[in-house]
Amino acid sequence: MSDETVGLLTIQTYLYKKRHRGGAVTWVVRWRSPVTGKWRAVAGGKTKAEAMLFEAKVRNELAKGNDPQLLKMGAVAELTISALIDEFYEHSRFLGSSEGWRVENRRRLEQYVRAYLGSIPYSELTVDSVLKHYIGFRDLGRSRATIHKVHTLMCILGDLYLEFRPGAVNVARRVPFGKYFPKRAPKREINFLTPEELEVLYGGCSRARQRLLLPLVKFLTNTGLRRSEALNLKWTDIDQANGFIQVRESKTGRSRNIPIETAAWDAISHLQGRGLYVFTYRDGSRPDKASFREPLKLAAKKVGIKKRIDLHTLRHSYGSNKIRAGFGLKKVSMLLGHSDIQMTAGVYTHLLDGDLRLPDYEARVFDKASNQLNSGEKVNGTERAPQAVLESLGDLLKRQPEVLERIEGELNRIIAAAKTVNTTEADESGSKRNEIPETQPKGDRAPLLLRSLKKD
Repeated sequence: MSDETVGLLTIQTYLYKKRHRGGAVTWVVRWRSPVTGKWRAVAGGKTKAEAMLFEAKVRNELAKGNDPQLLKMGAVAELTISALIDEFYEHSRFLGSSEGWRVENRRRLEQYVRAYLGSIPYSELTVDSVLKHYIGFRDLGRSRATIHKVHTLMCILGDLYLEFRPGAVNVARRVPFGKYFPKRAPKREINFLTPEELEVLYGGCSRARQRLLLPLVKFLTNTGLRRSEALNLKWTDIDQANGFIQVRESKTGRSRNIPIETAAWDAISHLQGRGLYVFTYRDGSRPDKASFREPLKLAAKKVGIKKRIDLHTLRHSYGSNKIRAGFGLKKVSMLLGHSDIQMTAGVYTHLLDGDLRLPDYEARVFDKASNQLNSGEKVNGTERAPQAVLESLGDLLKRQPEVLERIEGELNRIIAAAKTVNTTEADESGSKRNEIPETQPKGDRAPLLLRSLKKD
């Protein structure tokens, strides 16, 4: 830290190195405001020499009573969009993002922002001019999604502008984007494969020339990973002892842990020893991400699957089949790595409306009970539910005691109605059928199962 007293001012500055999440390293100049006493910082450069030179300029501006924040920009009023983009490339928000995000958004900034607005001072932007810019892209046939991503970048540039001129207006954030570019129902049909269809697909993939196709397809359908997440997965990211996969390189830039199911591990276990990455050829090389598209479509066609198939379909299949199995939207959203549960609901609700009407635990319990009842033992010519079914029903009824009351009330109503129907008709032996003793208490008319559950 460098301390210097100039007149009545004490100038304090120092340098430090900052390593960003994406791997880039920059040097930062930090100084203490003589007016407010608060510490502030600004990017000093990619090398220490650049930062030291910039630190000298900061100290000089502080001695003059100026704000060093404006040094790199010159006159803020004349700051162009192009200069703002260059500054953004050195900002922590850009450098701290994943490599994929940086590549994609650098391309968008160059193609859709700098090429059209680069020479315009940011101070001259208006809501109308920005909106006309977006409408021009729509007239060129660009999709709403593409225009929205450009709009997001314009908002980020506006936020950066405010760092150099506090109190200014971020014009992009005042654009009523949703009014002029409303969301529409997706034209592209979202397909998914049932477990039966997946088994058929596996058979077709096993005969494909692309030898990594079957392991990748099985792995994606049992983990829900994106294609890029799976192809960038390393063996060190798999904790087989604890049964988890750590997804480090995701679309959102946030890592997450997901359980590795037995089927997923079986799909890749034979690939061990080939290299650092899971999906590696025998010679140690890695597959191109586009090398699976055509082999997958051909394999699906050969086994008679007529749905539109791609690797992302397998991710949808994982999510939809988990929901059908009783997993809640929140859990599925976490497994898939969605940034918002609304995104999960938007993708899967229209596919599985019928399955989503029941609460999660009710769907699991009744599905399990139904399967076990269908395979129940026969005692004296009648089916008897196994003990596991009774335990499942008991768990449900303990969670919702009002369900038990409704069932018991309905049974009592049926029994009371049956009492009045032909209770005195005698059979051939002279005995009476369907007769209910008048002395039997009303509460005892419910089956023994319900009374035992209620007692528990």
